[in-house]
Amino acid sequence: MDIGKIAINNKPKALELVHNILLASSAVPGIFPPGLIDVVVDNKKFTELHVDGGVTRQAFLYPPQFIGADLIKSLNDKIERKSYIIRNGRNHALYEPVETNLYSIALRSHSMTIENKAATDLYWICNTTIGDGIDCNLAIIPISLN
Repeated sequence: MDIGKIAINNKPKALELVHNILLASSAVPGIFPPGLIDVVVDNKKFTELHVDGGVTRQAFLYPPQFIGADLIKSLNDKIERKSYIIRNGRNHALYEPVETNLYSIALRSHSMTIENKAATDLYWICNTTIGDGIDCNLAIIPISLN
């Protein structure tokens, strides 16, 4: 979804849709309700539920199908491709005592899932870029500086 393209078109509900997308992008599952977005597919109306994109990815560089494009393949030997990634966050979970109630356990579990997902996504990005012939450079800012 190209939110910039939606924002600049002159359709009557474009601004409202942009607001709904932004609101949905901050809807952490189990903590905030999902964003409801009305869509029409094949002349049928649906209401989609959208949540924080971190559910699927904490970080991304490019869609995997993009690298297979003929343009990219034709440029392989003509340009030097490098990626530089800076992670300004922990690359491991910190110990925190948790109260023995459902809410505290769920909140801590969610927090750890996000932290571990971020680390996994960075590994996936570097692994994918290297496999696609792109030099991967990753720097993680030390926790002492956060």
